[in-house]
Amino acid sequence: MIMRNWLESDLEVTHGNLVEWRILTRADPKDTGKPGAILNHLVSFARATIDAECYTSAASHDNLEEIFYVAKGGGSINVGGDQRSVRDGDVILVPPSRSHILVNEQKEPMELLVVLGEIPPEKRKTEANKLVVRNWRQSPIEKGHWNHLVRGLLKPADSLCGISAIIVEIEGMKACEPHSHAPGGDELWYTLEGEALHCVGQEVRRQLPGYIVPAYPSEYTHAQINPTDKPVKFFYVSLY
Repeated sequence: MIMRNWLESDLEVTHGNLVEWRILTRADPKDTGKPGAILNHLVSFARATIDAECYTSAASHDNLEEIFYVAKGGGSINVGGDQRSVRDGDVILVPPSRSHILVNEQKEPMELLVVLGEIPPEKRKTEANKLVVRNWRQSPIEKGHWNHLVRGLLKPADSLCGISAIIVEIEGMKACEPHSHAPGGDELWYTLEGEALHCVGQEVRRQLPGYIVPAYPSEYTHAQINPTDKPVKFFYVSLY
């Protein structure tokens, strides 16, 4: 079982003013000892911040989709002249090769989660989808695996990569159904609020805010238990 905290990651500055901690990156067969290099398909998963009343430089990424989740704060994003307001709970999907600028319009740092996905070669000539900005509060609640309360953010059809993203909440003193997955994908669970016990096979680890657990497709099951009286909330992203 792998569990990592963003504080264990190296700091780097991208987009001019975006401070990133890349928690997980794609596996490299030539460097199997690199911490966090375990992803099968996604390029990277990071936590990032933009200082109060600051903005990023214009940036674009060929053959890459960039997904931002606004964990705290708010402001705006401009993608090729399409400007939208953003707030906590928003997911932002930036299509490949589109210039984009993020603005923090508040007096506190903006906290983001950043996911990069590589466009498959067979889809690189496909017309890119438009900018997506969507808040989990706009989605109806669905229930799964006994006690997962799920709010949709991104469906595979939104993304040329086929990335899914949801918010999952588990109420206090609830256990979820152990389950496993088909091989060949990435499934990541990042704790936003609260705490849980994450079980993978026979291992159990306490997962606090700022920690991520990749649920690898394998013969082992995984499940979460909320042992507290308060809800726990996860940002979940997957690519199969």
